[in-house]
Amino acid sequence: MGVYSFKALRRMDKEWGEYEEALREYRLEHGDDSAALDDDNDVQQQQQQQQTASGKMSRDYSNYSFHGGVLAMDMGNSSLRIAHLPNNSNNNITKPSIIVNREGLRMTPSAIILESDGTSITGHMALGKLYERATSNNPVLLPHSLLMGNNDNEASLRTIATQQIISSCARDALEQILGSNASNNADKILFSIDSSLAGGFNVKPIFTYPPIPTAISTGNVNSENVFLQRLKEAIETRINPPTIASFIPEPVSAIQGARRYNILPNNDQGTIMVIDVGGTSTSISMVNEANSQILYHLQAQHLGGDLLVNALMDHLSKSFFQQPSSNVSDGMAVQRLYDASSAAVLEISSNAASSKKKHGRVQINIPYLSVDEKMQPKHLNMGVGTQVLDAEFKTLIQSLIPKLNEDGVLATSMKDPTDLSSLVTSMVLNVFESSGINPFTLSSVLLVGGGARQQLFQKSVKDAFSNLAGSQYVADKVVIPKDELIEELVVLGAAVSTE
Repeated sequence: MGVYSFKALRRMDKEWGEYEEALREYRLEHGDDSAALDDDNDVQQQQQQQQTASGKMSRDYSNYSFHGGVLAMDMGNSSLRIAHLPNNSNNNITKPSIIVNREGLRMTPSAIILESDGTSITGHMALGKLYERATSNNPVLLPHSLLMGNNDNEASLRTIATQQIISSCARDALEQILGSNASNNADKILFSIDSSLAGGFNVKPIFTYPPIPTAISTGNVNSENVFLQRLKEAIETRINPPTIASFIPEPVSAIQGARRYNILPNNDQGTIMVIDVGGTSTSISMVNEANSQILYHLQAQHLGGDLLVNALMDHLSKSFFQQPSSNVSDGMAVQRLYDASSAAVLEISSNAASSKKKHGRVQINIPYLSVDEKMQPKHLNMGVGTQVLDAEFKTLIQSLIPKLNEDGVLATSMKDPTDLSSLVTSMVLNVFESSGINPFTLSSVLLVGGGARQQLFQKSVKDAFSNLAGSQYVADKVVIPKDELIEELVVLGAAVSTE
């Protein structure tokens, strides 16, 4: 009798456990996270089930309905952008929106200062000290560069910098959308499947990442995506459980964003070339839209929108200090040159876009930039136009050619480039030759990225395809999004990637 009772109790226990598991799955599937996990033991049990170390499959949350919707983050070369897609439980057709930061801007510079006392400065305030802090013990850190770097000694610094800038920007965005979170773990957990127990917000996080260059992934070196792995390690303690996060390659999300906003010329699910001009690098990807497969990826380091800023900085510095900005010892003065050049490049580009002659010009005024030998203040006041900027830019491009050749970025069938148009032409030709894809089989060419907003890069892309395939090809297939959309398509596409 005792043996029978023991076996019956064990069977009842097992059936009750199966019932609880089925009930938990039902609640998760239908978006009821308030009662999905009953106590801390259930949380621990669920986390154990999600671990793959034992060989078990992690839980799939792809169909789970997060009450707060989706928050997508794109940490580009120079800036971090955030987009939000509300919960679509009513099956309404919605579009994601860009979340502005504390300063009311649509992006935040991907820069952070970690002070000795444990505090940190992020975004515009940190970037405003880039040159001023260059030689200090607590310089400005650029998380994207750290994630891409090869210095293993920076592992701890890289993790903290990445974690803190994402936490700062994401928490500000989440509180704007959903209000403040008073949970005990609110200072640690950002995203959670169960806000009442783990803290954080019941929002699905999605992150974008750059693909591995094809020359690396097909070579004899380790083809693991180091950027992606480091990003996951940095943010895993802010997500409970980490498996609710999704990650999407930047060119794939750019295409999804372009498709959502109906700016691609046709509905063919064919091959699309994505040219992404960032702040400090430019990449070209061949993507099969039908299955989101990246067929080929090329990346050129040190070629991006910031190069134009550097060209203008050098022009101003040589005019005012009679030497390049890299040789000026006054860090604060160099910082002011950088700030003025950044604003001027954007204004020149805007003026060129609105001018029938396509020649933008801007007046740069920096008072009290330095002092003379009699300790009297010296002011910088000079006009700069696109012609001057183009000339300085050509000089910088020439200095990049040896490095780009060494990295295999340029086509061997062409002579060395002399300007940006011929440089882009050489890169595009290299991709066609290396991938074996015919340019006339492409369904479209999509230009995105923060640096792509500058008219000089847009003109160079048009010139490149006009040289290779003719002006009609440019009119039919080259897609250049308007205004902010050109730099926001990646994060907007990531926000709709789960639909």
